[in-house]
Amino acid sequence: MKPDGSNRTQLTNNVNAGLGLSVSNADGGFVFASKRESGRGIWRTDADGLNLRQLSQGGDHSPDVSNDGTVVFHRGLGYSEGVFLISSNGGEARLLRENAQHAGPNFLPRFFPPARI
Repeated sequence: MKPDGSNRTQLTNNVNAGLGLSVSNADGGFVFASKRESGRGIWRTDADGLNLRQLSQGGDHSPDVSNDGTVVFHRGLGYSEGVFLISSNGGEARLLRENAQHAGPNFLPRFFPPARI
């Protein structure tokens, strides 16, 4: 999208797409959660909406991308798996923090300080 709001590109096309969105400071690309045919996962696209690719799958949502391109996200719903890290280029997700049974879910993991646009 141009600064004046013209030339918009739709990134998602289903009601389950509102599961988190983060913008990369490094290249302006988007990292977001979406439920698609392959299941719920974290996806990445370039700033122009091209080169859509899936980074993870497994009930993943609430992504946040750091300045170096690392993506943090929550896997599972409710008291489930925990907080994971993955590269914005894809690869194997790494468990950062497991959810404890009574510690409460980690639904919205974020980097601190937050990335600035």
